[in-house]
Amino acid sequence: MNRKMVADVGAASHVVRVYILDDQVLFRQTLAEVVASRPGLDVVGQAGEGIQALRDIAQLEPDLVMVDVGLPTIDGIEVCRRLRATQPWIRLVLVTAYPGPDLFRRAVESGIDAFLLKDATIDDVVDTIRITARGTSMFNSALVRQYLGGAAANAPGLTRRELQVLRSMTAGRSNREIAADLSIHEKTVRNHLSNIYDKLDVRGRAQAVVYAIQNGLGTEVPSRPEQRLPMGTGPRR
Repeated sequence: MNRKMVADVGAASHVVRVYILDDQVLFRQTLAEVVASRPGLDVVGQAGEGIQALRDIAQLEPDLVMVDVGLPTIDGIEVCRRLRATQPWIRLVLVTAYPGPDLFRRAVESGIDAFLLKDATIDDVVDTIRITARGTSMFNSALVRQYLGGAAANAPGLTRRELQVLRSMTAGRSNREIAADLSIHEKTVRNHLSNIYDKLDVRGRAQAVVYAIQNGLGTEVPSRPEQRLPMGTGPRR
């Protein structure tokens, strides 16, 4: 049976099941140890190449997959594209050491939910997993502006309420949290999101967040300078 995401997987009773895909063994194993040590998170599997990972994920059905970009057999962006087509409820976090404009654009188009650099702090990694697993999307605003460019504030046809919802979503708030903040029903939030996607001509939450950052319409979750994960001995990418 498919493990479709519930409305708020951040609830205390829910353990987020994480799968890690990275061919750098030291980085992958260290990341797995860090994630598994945090309350409410569990690492259900890991792999070093894409084809094996796709087979594992089809059987394990994790809540969230962390995917390195540079992989043997097929790259991480193609893995994300296939997972989005076959298991769309899985949350996808793409990880890389050296992003570039073409890679970043392809990553967003593949349907990822978050983009994480390999020099991120441990707290940032854990926060990204928790926030993304709740159903939100996370993108560093500096990367969006650097690689996709910035523009003057542009919210074509959005109502005041829709703009509030968009800004809350960009700040990492879940549908349930947005509903509580604005004193509206969660179904109303989903209706607003549908209208936002149509008006911005985007395909979902992640692309809406990128649009908001690119056009100066939202905020991002701040990072904290703390302990970092080892990069491993292989080539950085």
